[in-house]
Amino acid sequence: MPGQFPLDELAEMYRMSKSKVYDKIRAYRLMSEKYLPQTNGDVSMLDKWSYFEEFYKNCKPKKNNEGEQLEENFVEWMIQGKFKKGEQVRYLPRILKNPRAFGVFQKENAEAARRVVELALPELGSRLYKAVVTAA
Repeated sequence: MPGQFPLDELAEMYRMSKSKVYDKIRAYRLMSEKYLPQTNGDVSMLDKWSYFEEFYKNCKPKKNNEGEQLEENFVEWMIQGKFKKGEQVRYLPRILKNPRAFGVFQKENAEAARRVVELALPELGSRLYKAVVTAA
């Protein structure tokens, strides 16, 4: 990846793995090159940085056609306001894997889709269920 510092130097400088640094660079590029130009210069959209970080942490899009399509979709979902909080992006991989949840996500938003996911996996939304699943 072109830049002023090699990836391994950045990783050492910030005491992070190279993959984490690389993901942060990709998140920055997706936000600055694809998302922000569509927000008509609205600087308040810079507050959405954590959403992009969560996207790369949780969805781990690959550098191929499928990953690039997921990135484009994510930008579109951000523009549409599908996520009200950055933490909702953490559920995106589960939403994408659950056809019913994904349908709800497309019609509504991430919060509504999360509730559908939690119906299928109650341990995600309940400490009691999580304890039961962990104990089993």
